[in-house]
Amino acid sequence: MCSSSLSSQDQEYLQLMVLPSRKVGAHLKEAQKAGDSLIQAEYKKVYSRLKTRRRRGKIDLSEWNRQVALAQDYKEQAEKGQLSEFELKRLYKQN
Repeated sequence: MCSSSLSSQDQEYLQLMVLPSRKVGAHLKEAQKAGDSLIQAEYKKVYSRLKTRRRRGKIDLSEWNRQVALAQDYKEQAEKGQLSEFELKRLYKQN
């Protein structure tokens, strides 16, 4: 599709909506604008799962503290760029 055959509205739409979403990392920027990053969302899932296990008595207080500290450490590493999102998810699934 040639851009010269598009109306000015269509060209503007492509520039504002379609083309930026194809850039690498665009989903990360949008997630940050929306509030939570993908890293933060993944951490919330893990924390919620741990909290549920703690309330049900599946893990004791010392294990709870160990696993939450480990999850926070992984989250901080990912925010610094030392871990990718895929590595973060893999590590969270292992623990």
